[in-house]
Amino acid sequence: MRPVKELWQTATNPTVLPATLLLIPVMLYWIIGLFGLTDGDVGDAGDGDGSSSGEGHFVSDITGAMLRLVNASEIPFMVVMSLLCIYFWSGMVLGSMLLPFSGEWFVWALTGGALLAALIFTRLTVIPLKPLVRAIRFDKDQPIPVIGRTGTVRSQELTENFGQVEVADAHGPMFLNARLIDEGLTLHKGDEVIIVSLNSEKMIYSVKSTNNTP
Repeated sequence: MRPVKELWQTATNPTVLPATLLLIPVMLYWIIGLFGLTDGDVGDAGDGDGSSSGEGHFVSDITGAMLRLVNASEIPFMVVMSLLCIYFWSGMVLGSMLLPFSGEWFVWALTGGALLAALIFTRLTVIPLKPLVRAIRFDKDQPIPVIGRTGTVRSQELTENFGQVEVADAHGPMFLNARLIDEGLTLHKGDEVIIVSLNSEKMIYSVKSTNNTP
């Protein structure tokens, strides 16, 4: 029991407590998902009630930049966030337990080091996860027949660089990572699009607005 007590004391000390608090919403999310109380859409990072399109675009840009930073553009957003939080917390705990230092400079150095380590380990972890995610989302022997079908924007915004669309199906709605081929155009949640093509390597669909379809 002593190791558990020491771990708890370390996790709740002022240096590590912010990282510990970050784990709480992550744990709640997966616990709720385990009992089937969420919609299972762990990749929709931009979904919300934002009243400003600029705000939604900012969130989309930040999310896309972060996913590209850890080479995880094909991995569900909440999976990436969970890995980052776990690795960051682990780094903070180990640093606090193993390094005999204290003071404000140490807190900043430890936080920066733990964050850098979390980014590196997350990037390394998602590499073997990519084929698994592709296998789960797409059955290569029975491709999803969505080319030419219409769908609606599910993410807060859909641009040339970020977005997700929903396509209705008899077996249930399908959520597809998508990119808009209409240059300079930004669509919003609920706008209708048509599926044009699929990048089979990245498993990302190209779509266009139905308003721009002849």
